Amino acid sequence: MSITWNYENFDAAVTSANSSYMNILADVLPSFIDGASDSTVPVLSLPSTTVDLSEIAAHASRIRATSEDVLVLGVGGSSLGGQALIRACGPYSDDHPKVTFLDNLAPVGFPHLLSTLNPGHTHIIAISKSGGTIDTHAQLALAMKWLQEAHCELKDHITVITEPKPSALTKLADLHDLPRLGHSILLGGRYSVLSNVGLLPAAIAGVDIARVRAGAKAVIEQMISAKSIIDIPAAVGAAHIISQHKQNKINISVMLPYADRLSKFGEWYCQLWAESLGKEGVGTTPVIALGPLDQHSQLQLYMEGTRDKSYSFITIDRVDDPAMHLPQTLSDIGMGSLTGLTLHDIVTAMSEGTRHALVETGQPVRHAHLSALNEENIGALFMHFFLETLFGGALLGVDPYSQPGVERCKILAKEFLEKLK
Repeated sequence: MSITWNYENFDAAVTSANSSYMNILADVLPSFIDGASDSTVPVLSLPSTTVDLSEIAAHASRIRATSEDVLVLGVGGSSLGGQALIRACGPYSDDHPKVTFLDNLAPVGFPHLLSTLNPGHTHIIAISKSGGTIDTHAQLALAMKWLQEAHCELKDHITVITEPKPSALTKLADLHDLPRLGHSILLGGRYSVLSNVGLLPAAIAGVDIARVRAGAKAVIEQMISAKSIIDIPAAVGAAHIISQHKQNKINISVMLPYADRLSKFGEWYCQLWAESLGKEGVGTTPVIALGPLDQHSQLQLYMEGTRDKSYSFITIDRVDDPAMHLPQTLSDIGMGSLTGLTLHDIVTAMSEGTRHALVETGQPVRHAHLSALNEENIGALFMHFFLETLFGGALLGVDPYSQPGVERCKILAKEFLEKLK
């Protein structure tokens, strides 16, 4: 695991050993350390767990053996983590099934997708923590109908991940004898990427899930062994971001990964941060801006718009691929300065230019640099932001595990559906 952090235009006093912010975090740190060895806090204890990996691997092997396509049905936390893992750690060879996440209801797109697939070589993974998610059940009902019309045995083509308690999904699994994995009751969906929810689809796609856990474990071990709270990168990050929110009205947190394969990671972060900390009238709004793409769409606002944002850059070490060196022919059209450079060189120059330009305007900017895009570093990055979010909850005085606003919306949606019948 190799991730370095750098902060510019943040108040250094906020993360000094005797600051009020770090004192609050020092007070909650013992409970975090206890949670790392306590199965009742799985978001902190999962990184050190290995006993479940063999079961996940066995199910992945079973599904890979008969499948060309795997469709993952789930929304939000049941989907984004797995997508982020596969996107960040791939691409993979053609001997793995194509894993597609159907995380949004699409009245036209979903039937069209099914029409392009061979049901005999397609597997469905239905994920719902509660077992009663409307979106997932609607998609699953149509997928089951599609499989049955093709005379497929449902238990050979559907796997369910849900809490081990009575629900519509457990009832369906029992009715059709579907393979079922338990979703931890104590683990919220947005915190579930290191569980079977994220790791099963990732393992099917070829991700080394043991290395993902190892990367996350390294972050936990760093927290446990830290001599001071200021030696924990996630605590420092939370203190900086929340202090800017409280003291300077910096209410928007922009994540700027300069790696196309981290686009889904940015979406995962947005859900984690927003759903965990946006409550009781506090919280910052997370925004994903993919570099260098969004330099051409959002950067003007960031440079000269309202000063209400902080920025988190993520960059990757240079990978020298001789095949990607730009050819001499560019000189023929007056672009000779690019000759011999790689695409990575250009992306690096753009990220550095953008970062320094924002710093020059006096805006708070931080920079995470990864030695490589691999399973250990991605697992570590997931764990860093888990911890940063939990520390952020302590500083804001909110419960980072609850989501009362979301639950109210679900109740009202069900009431409106009843009226449509």
